[in-house]
Amino acid sequence: VLYEMVTGKKAFTGKSQASLIAAILEREPEPVGKLQPLSPPAFERVVKRCLAKEPDARWQTALDLMEELKWIAEGGSAAGLPAPVVARQKSRERMAWAVTVVTTLIACAALGIVAVLRSNSSAPAGIDRFLLTLPEKFTDHSLAISPNGRKIALAAQEVSGTRMLRIRPLDKNTAQPLNCTEGATQPFWSPDSRFIGFFASGKLKKIDTEGGPAMTLCDARAGRGGAWSRDGTIVFAPDPSARLHRVSAAGGAPSELTKLDRSLGARAQRWPKFLPGDTHIVYFETGTVSGVYAASVDSGERKLLLPDELSNAAYALGHLLFVLEGTLMAQPFDPGRLKLTGEAFPLIEHVKYTSRATSMGSSSSFSVSQEGTLVYQTDSGVLGSQLVWLDRQGNRLGTLDDPADQLAPMLSRDGQRANVTIIDPASNRLDLWIYDLSRPVPVKTRFTFDAADDGFGVWSPDSRSIVFHSNRKGRYDLYLKPASGVSAEECLFANDQNKYVNSWSSDGKFLLYQERDSQSKFDLWVLPMTGERKPYPLLNTPFNESDGRFSPDGKWFAYQSDESGQPEIYVNSFPKVGHKFRVSTAGAANLSNLHWPGDGKEIFYLAPDNRIMAAEVKPNGDTLEIGTIHPLFQIRPGNPIGPFSTVDGQKFLVNAALDQTNNLPVIVVQNWAAELKKK
Repeated sequence: VLYEMVTGKKAFTGKSQASLIAAILEREPEPVGKLQPLSPPAFERVVKRCLAKEPDARWQTALDLMEELKWIAEGGSAAGLPAPVVARQKSRERMAWAVTVVTTLIACAALGIVAVLRSNSSAPAGIDRFLLTLPEKFTDHSLAISPNGRKIALAAQEVSGTRMLRIRPLDKNTAQPLNCTEGATQPFWSPDSRFIGFFASGKLKKIDTEGGPAMTLCDARAGRGGAWSRDGTIVFAPDPSARLHRVSAAGGAPSELTKLDRSLGARAQRWPKFLPGDTHIVYFETGTVSGVYAASVDSGERKLLLPDELSNAAYALGHLLFVLEGTLMAQPFDPGRLKLTGEAFPLIEHVKYTSRATSMGSSSSFSVSQEGTLVYQTDSGVLGSQLVWLDRQGNRLGTLDDPADQLAPMLSRDGQRANVTIIDPASNRLDLWIYDLSRPVPVKTRFTFDAADDGFGVWSPDSRSIVFHSNRKGRYDLYLKPASGVSAEECLFANDQNKYVNSWSSDGKFLLYQERDSQSKFDLWVLPMTGERKPYPLLNTPFNESDGRFSPDGKWFAYQSDESGQPEIYVNSFPKVGHKFRVSTAGAANLSNLHWPGDGKEIFYLAPDNRIMAAEVKPNGDTLEIGTIHPLFQIRPGNPIGPFSTVDGQKFLVNAALDQTNNLPVIVVQNWAAELKKK
């Protein structure tokens, strides 16, 4: 206010809300003396102190500011000017400064009222602003506010690809990293705001924010949210297609909390949050009847609260909060009766929302504490990813099509076509599409049309057929369809478990797929493509084995396993399993997207930092020689499930996240419930 009154210009400007916020937090305005040469230097110091970035560097009370302005108006500023200048200015300043001081005193009175109101609120002491930005080196993050409303936990990824936890106190300007949290995603707080739970390296972990190493609690292959109760129970989703589990905050063997009725089309449960009393949770379930559900922690009995709302939900101050089409909604809710008691109404627009085509799938970027602090990230307005061609050095060779919500590109073995799983924006269903790459301008044709989710296609060796998985029977089964699309698909194999096709042997005789067992572990199975087509287990261990790929000669298969405590790449013989050979030396991404193409001399996989690695391999009779591992280039995958494909190891089709501004401001809203009185 002082700056604009004297200079006639706003201290900070921007073409958008995000750029304005960035200007406020990161840049300094033009000096007052440059725009208004007649202003006393002492006054410029006053304004500069008002605009200090650090709260402690500003005037601490409106009284102090008022006394300083009085001193300037009485001539105290004259000591800062040469005598001739003072003389010339006095006559012109007197009237202007009389007006300025009166106006400023009114402004100070208003500041005093604000100070009184803030001191009476429940906001933590010292918070001076509500718009926070992250450094530009952060390209993506998920957030959670502490129960006491004083800190934000960020699982942030740097441009370099490193992802770890950072703590951002609301009254500080920096986000401090927490050691031992590499690869962290989906943070959540303990009730006392001291510990943070998170997922990393296929595990559920916790860490003390006051210091110390991270502690592994249990396995969680690719976690999708967690919640921590006052009695030390953690409820979490271990991976994208699992039901909710529970485990002690001290660690141990997890147990299933809820049921997942796949016969009714249920597919996954995720994003749990405890309700007051910790006897029930709210969570999001995908399936034929997607929506927000409530479930008993004791019995697992569930109740549908909000159908079709494709978002995580949280309870605070008598309301259930969720995001609908980018708008944060609030709906009156009685947690004791598990009953909605009023109509939903919009609270905040343009909340960042993550679509199904991304790694997290159907989640929104907001968090709320029970004491009344809400944080959210604004929506960039850009969704989806784009298929791009890159060479072995990571140089961009071109794009395949316009951006879309898509995942898992897979090139045919002859390199003439690619199948891609794309999300229909109208129905939010997955379908397979085929690109004809042999034409000057690639042509895209829809391949599947069922109302269920169809996707993740694997090409036959002759590139004439595609096997994909579909949940049209309530769980993911395997289907076969000619690539020409001239005839309908046939069900290859169906049972009561979810199955995901991985690879087709070069002789066309075997399919390799992964299946989840009753203990929520993934095993590798083989489905013969001749005779009775009776599947049999290839690798069935206490660990997760996934992402199987046949070698080009069909005598070996590569796969991912977490038997070492983190995802790694291994090779074993086929059809008879023998001695395994470890390929990776420093871990692999949770969904490593293995490829063993061309002449079979290299295996390609994704490292934890999203760098494509090329491992030299040389079969030698019954053994295998593992050579040098070459890091190629780093990608920003639009989805970790199948982010790239290659047929020769020289040219790569990558499903890359769009170049968008992900370090958008985190908006902090204290006492947000005051908005409810206006509804």
